Amino acid sequence: DLAAAEVEQDSATIDQSVQDDLMRKVTETIEETTKHLPLHFLDMHNFAAIFLHTGDDIYDIKNYKLITVAMGSHCIDKKKMQKDGSAIHDCNAVVLAIRA
Repeated sequence: DLAAAEVEQDSATIDQSVQDDLMRKVTETIEETTKHLPLHFLDMHNFAAIFLHTGDDIYDIKNYKLITVAMGSHCIDKKKMQKDGSAIHDCNAVVLAIRA
């Protein structure tokens, strides 16, 4: 998967402490925006995040802006698919984050 390869390559160039800080920011955002949901709901979903990096220093957490966080699962069951467009058929977290 090309997207996964790009993430792995980018991850290899970013210091582990920066990765930890970015993950903390994503986790805090998820916790804040889903605090009204039952805990078991979060166990069934994956999440993806997109950051915008500005500035020259990839090691400065202040140079990263969280653009979107999406939670999702895999594609919707055929029995639940809607032909009228009232449901998103591909609810993969990466797809949702990119669409956001």
